[in-house]
Amino acid sequence: MTPESATGGAGKVDVTVYNSAGASTVTSNDQFSYVHRRPVITRISPRSGPTTGGTTVIVTGRYFNAGSVELADFGVAGTCTPTRCSFTTPAAAAGTADVAIEAFDGLSAKTQADRFTYVRAPAPAITSVIPARGSSAGDTPLTVLGTNLAGGTVFVGGQPARLPETGVSACTLTACSVYTPAGKVGTAPVVVKRPDGTSSHPASFTYLRPGKPVVTSVQPAKGWLTGWDEVEVFGQNLSGGTVRFGGVAADSDAVTCTQTACDVIRTSAGTRTGAVSVTVATPGGTSAAGAASRFGYLLPTVTKVSPTSGWTIGGTPVTITGTNLGSVDEIGFGGNRYTNFSCTATECEGTLPSAVSPGTVDVTAVVSGISRGTGPDVVSVQSAADRFTYQAIPAPVVTSVTPSSGSLQGGDAVVVTGRYLDNGKVSFGGQGAYAVTCTDTRCTMLAPYRGSAGTVDVT
Repeated sequence: MTPESATGGAGKVDVTVYNSAGASTVTSNDQFSYVHRRPVITRISPRSGPTTGGTTVIVTGRYFNAGSVELADFGVAGTCTPTRCSFTTPAAAAGTADVAIEAFDGLSAKTQADRFTYVRAPAPAITSVIPARGSSAGDTPLTVLGTNLAGGTVFVGGQPARLPETGVSACTLTACSVYTPAGKVGTAPVVVKRPDGTSSHPASFTYLRPGKPVVTSVQPAKGWLTGWDEVEVFGQNLSGGTVRFGGVAADSDAVTCTQTACDVIRTSAGTRTGAVSVTVATPGGTSAAGAASRFGYLLPTVTKVSPTSGWTIGGTPVTITGTNLGSVDEIGFGGNRYTNFSCTATECEGTLPSAVSPGTVDVTAVVSGISRGTGPDVVSVQSAADRFTYQAIPAPVVTSVTPSSGSLQGGDAVVVTGRYLDNGKVSFGGQGAYAVTCTDTRCTMLAPYRGSAGTVDVT
């Protein structure tokens, strides 16, 4: 077995064995001693590496259980077994640093055996910059080739060059990948600086006046008139651009442009439905309008309501016809909205809600801001085509009662036919019937008890 770590500190404890008959008797022969055993480093290999880091170091010794590695008093990522730890050196200045292992019983003592020496790596050297020129607006993908570049940061014209997804330069021993920062038109020095303080001799990159922006596509090509859609505009020479939809500028805080794409949160609403041109303006000019740069503003529309009238008690099946209804999640009748409708791109079906009083209301299709995740509700424009008239239901008319007689004790099944019976309540000479179910033309029920024989009116 393997004993668990002691929770009460160093010292002797009794080892007890349990079975179904009980526990073993405590004697001097059952004792186990917990002792402090700080990690001990006996060897590291290799004992030196370049200041650029990246050296895999193996540490051997004793009592490394669940340990962690420190280098020059700073924690580094590593993995440990009871007798072996491994880690990769970070970049650092030239000099000697102690390797330490910290485990449950403490930190290993510093000795000659744990010392690692950082040796200054040869200075970074640039052999080529690809491409050698690009827009002064920045965001040109740049590859710097050379030697001893690992861990370095690229500077163009004194400004750090980074990858947008990581925010740092990505450098191996022989290549760095970055995007250029914005700069002044003309030649700018390109330098690679390493954390150990060494720098390359400068190469050069030529900043050119930015070309006129070109928009090649807009995705998605349609969005709600109220705005708050996420739109991507693709093309060339877009870096630092201002984006306009049909002449309406997108909020600058919601626009991020690289050389080839602009990400836009379209917070501004359109002024009308239909297609507009999306343009990007930079110091190099404004993109031309074209079929590839069109964006369509959408609204749900209601073109027909069938039927066009119904009783104030509701319950009538209703079909709403229109356009752009696929995302509709609420239907408005006057000032109230309802969610009991299912919609396709051209049709919504549901049941007429009840109304307090008769009258004509507009039926509107709504894409709620909640369903979109952000922004205001999108509501169809009211028109004569969306009108629905609530009518007061007339008084019920009874045309027949079948059967026309029954027992005094009640309970006979009775069918009443007529008009305007929907949701009705039925009484026999003032006494309410039981289990009443009514449609517009027919009610079924059980006749109530009556104390004496005779004829009564069914109402």
